[in-house]
Amino acid sequence: MLLRIRFQIQIKRFARLVCAISIFCISVAYADDPDAMVRFNCDTINNYLLIEEFFEQMDFNAPYPRVIDPDAPIVSMRGLMWATESDSGEVTWHNKSIRRTCRLGKNTYVATLDAELICGGGCPVLSLTIYRNGALVAKNLVFNNMCTPSPNRIKKILFESKTNLAFITVFNTNTYSEKELRISTETPISRERLFGLE
Repeated sequence: MLLRIRFQIQIKRFARLVCAISIFCISVAYADDPDAMVRFNCDTINNYLLIEEFFEQMDFNAPYPRVIDPDAPIVSMRGLMWATESDSGEVTWHNKSIRRTCRLGKNTYVATLDAELICGGGCPVLSLTIYRNGALVAKNLVFNNMCTPSPNRIKKILFESKTNLAFITVFNTNTYSEKELRISTETPISRERLFGLE
């Protein structure tokens, strides 16, 4: 009888341990860096192109690297840049680009979305190259440049089809404030042009 009681106590302890480990593993899975996501919105009714970055916590069993549908308007940066580890522990980074086209009246925008690895690892962020009617508008414009002390994070860019203007929403991580910059696309947009030397 005493042996049976001890056995039952050990089983209960083991069950509690398994439960605690399961909760820990689920917590770790959900505590992973959220995915940097990009929304590509070609609005032919209102004549604008909007490209915006946002972050989204993915389900713990989401595939890695992320699957990107050919015409998907929302893309995870973990589908454009991802790492693999060999049996010997060597980490190799892989990347690919995707291209999206937006035709607004007489204007055609061609956007190439690439991923840029932020310092210290974590989720890669957007690097945007865009042309309007064959003229360069932005080249390798990194939205979240965490490899510098810059507090400026580009959240979105709206291109007006009827003008040569872009409206850029910037979030400042020091002041936790947003502002909108209005800038001509006659000269290619760069972080240096927007924020000076970072």
